[in-house]
Amino acid sequence: MSGQFLTKSRHGSIYYFRRRVPQAAQSLIGKRVLVQSLGTSDRRMAVVRSRALATQTDSIFQRIAMAKKSNASDGLTTEFIMKVDLDVFGKPSSVYVDAQPEEQEAVNSAIRTVLEGAQERGTTSSTPSPQKSFSESVTTYYTKSSIRPQTKATYRSKINDAHEFFGDSKDVLTIDQANFVDYCDHVLATVTNVTTQGHYISTVATFLNWHRVRAANLLPLTTKTLMPKKDTPDSEERDAFTLEQLGFVFENAKKYKRSNPHKFWVSIAPAFLGCRIEELCQIHLQSDLVNDEEAGIWYLILNGRPDPDGVMRKSMKKVSSWRSVPIHTSLVRHGFIEVPCQ
Repeated sequence: MSGQFLTKSRHGSIYYFRRRVPQAAQSLIGKRVLVQSLGTSDRRMAVVRSRALATQTDSIFQRIAMAKKSNASDGLTTEFIMKVDLDVFGKPSSVYVDAQPEEQEAVNSAIRTVLEGAQERGTTSSTPSPQKSFSESVTTYYTKSSIRPQTKATYRSKINDAHEFFGDSKDVLTIDQANFVDYCDHVLATVTNVTTQGHYISTVATFLNWHRVRAANLLPLTTKTLMPKKDTPDSEERDAFTLEQLGFVFENAKKYKRSNPHKFWVSIAPAFLGCRIEELCQIHLQSDLVNDEEAGIWYLILNGRPDPDGVMRKSMKKVSSWRSVPIHTSLVRHGFIEVPCQ
């Protein structure tokens, strides 16, 4: 019965208990639906915990109905605490439910019944998974994950750092939260920039959790309390260029305008267009460089759509970064349109 109250998180990694509150009890409870994380990705353990919550909510709804019949619903309260201990193999070893005195035996009896069945089923399929080296796990991740080529390039240095830290003989599935905390301490000690520290931690966590969510009985690692805290806004992480410094940049670019025009425009264009070099370099000239003759302007289309041949070559950090960028008249006057169109 408790299985009907099970749902999974949006990423499919954690089970939740979800139960509709009877209409007669909604005014007292203040909710139409009760939702509680069961803290596990193992369906057998989720059923155990769901059974306890189902039994307890049955009792709560019944007591509310009885209280309303006798007009004694004011001030009705209930408390519920559940504790499940796991042994060294991750199997339930004991269960305790702090319920109302008259409910204690009924709740614990229900849990014991489900627990015994779960343990019996577990004995038939508890074969250990074969150990895999760290480098093998990296290859599998790059081959089978859906991350884009540009993202893989940015991930590579971070995952290589974790590879060096843990060693090639380390199976990624044996890296637990304590091991991951040690790695985060290593990052904080060896990487100076706060933003870069966060990139290392989140990238390695993504890599490890990609493997963990595909393995039975493994909860994802959390970065909630491990990400470094920034005490200054992004704008203060580095000083803006002074006019004198910008002058040096443009003077240096100026000498390349005829001999190596790409070196000239890669310095000049982003300053006038307000875009990143990476965004500019992935422009598809036949579809993303547009001339609006009626308005008399040229503009660039920046997005993450496939090129006309159907191949995905572009990548944007966020969907909100998709935009059309008008090309400054100064760039047009100095030949920015002519160079790619030649």
